[in-house]
Amino acid sequence: MLRSASRNRDIYIVLSKYSDVPFMKSAMKFLYGRLLLNKVRIFEYHESVLHAKVCVVDNKWVSVGSHNLNHLSEFLSIEMNMEVLDNNFASGVATELKKLMFEKCNEILQDEFIASGTFFEKIKNWLSYKIISISTRILFFLNFKSDKGA
Repeated sequence: MLRSASRNRDIYIVLSKYSDVPFMKSAMKFLYGRLLLNKVRIFEYHESVLHAKVCVVDNKWVSVGSHNLNHLSEFLSIEMNMEVLDNNFASGVATELKKLMFEKCNEILQDEFIASGTFFEKIKNWLSYKIISISTRILFFLNFKSDKGA
């Protein structure tokens, strides 16, 4: 995403304002600054917890499903996505996503985001990110080791 944004591509992300996973919201906020600095537009969906994963690329390709972009989803969880390569379908999904972004989400703006976080919140966000990152790696390693022993 960051590489595409650096090539002046429009990148929009819709994330949930709320999370049902401990530490997740704080960990996500740790990444907001870098994304915003690189011109990625972040929208928070404020009506409920959001677990859907939808991606539209160039109004040509759509991926919809439950797969997270991490090692747990890749190797440990049972996840599935459907991918469609169709301009009409992709354009329709993109239109609906933009409608959702502008009607049911709040955009996180870089200046407001930077000004809003206290030093302690930034430490909490960093710590949350590290806890989730390390936990994911440990779970991946344990699963990988147990597969080798079987």
